[in-house]
Amino acid sequence: WEGRREDWGKDGGKSLRICERIRRYCYYALCIVFFFFFKQKTAYEISACLVGSEMCIRDRNNKMDYDHLLTESDPNINLVRDYLENGALYGFYLKDEPVSFIAVEIIDGEVEIKNLLTLSEHRGHGYAKALIKFIEETYNSYDTFLVGTANSSLENITFYTRLGYVYSHRIENFFIDYYPNKIIENGMQATDLMYFKKSRQGLN
Repeated sequence: WEGRREDWGKDGGKSLRICERIRRYCYYALCIVFFFFFKQKTAYEISACLVGSEMCIRDRNNKMDYDHLLTESDPNINLVRDYLENGALYGFYLKDEPVSFIAVEIIDGEVEIKNLLTLSEHRGHGYAKALIKFIEETYNSYDTFLVGTANSSLENITFYTRLGYVYSHRIENFFIDYYPNKIIENGMQATDLMYFKKSRQGLN
């Protein structure tokens, strides 16, 4: 009996070590699968699974209610109302409260980002970037994405170029012709509307 018990102890200890290794391997494999599963989820899929929880992105059906708020980033209320009426508005929500917005419109077969606004107290957390990524994936049947900003909006220009948007063209004196009040940013007057674009090739 003593011999059998000693053999059992040796075999049992070996079995426990094998089981422990298998358990660790399974844990690591599960972590890898979990990581790649969420990494590959699109912004739309993430927004769908988070609706009603901490964070989500939603289509704003009552988009015209936000016209005055959006003038914080585009002070021409008439232009804001025009692209809200003809386009779509999405909001990034935290605990069921919108903290960031993006307005888009399809023009000549291209997706144009018309307005991008994050409430001042919620800036610096990547919500605007998440909204742009959401638009690029939601409108994945389109080849070209455009975004316009003033020549004086240096922060915006840097932001868009870091996301892969490249300079396309400009409309000279746009902010002089369509905005009654002078816009000053970074010590210079906003005059030209500068367009930056990203092609479907640049999204891959």
